[in-house]
Amino acid sequence: MKRALFLLLAGYLTVYSDILVVVSKDSMVETLDKHTVQRIFLNKTRSFPNGERAEAIEGVPSELKQDFYRLVADKSKTQLRSYWAKQVFTGKGKPPKQMNSDDLVIYIAQNPDAISYISVEQLSDSLKVVFKLKQ
Repeated sequence: MKRALFLLLAGYLTVYSDILVVVSKDSMVETLDKHTVQRIFLNKTRSFPNGERAEAIEGVPSELKQDFYRLVADKSKTQLRSYWAKQVFTGKGKPPKQMNSDDLVIYIAQNPDAISYISVEQLSDSLKVVFKLKQ
């Protein structure tokens, strides 16, 4: 019984862990606020507050992506799909490039312009956390 309860709680804690917005440890960016993160990932700005270029990258569609956009932009999966369809149709922008999780962490670590969001479990010494979303 205790084991079953522990496994249930462990699963609950994993599902509701923080989402980290990260850049390369070599990036000059130290911290960002929610509004700036939202603007970068919705393609409303292409630079960090310090003027350096910002390239938003995201993992392949997952629950993490849904949670990220719900928390940072208050958009559901359907609203996000509609937003990007309109942006692409009007020529105003395109969604962030997508990569699988392993390639994403390597790419972010090697590119100081890149920014992404990851789960706590994906964090490595080659990345710097610039914003944390609490679920």
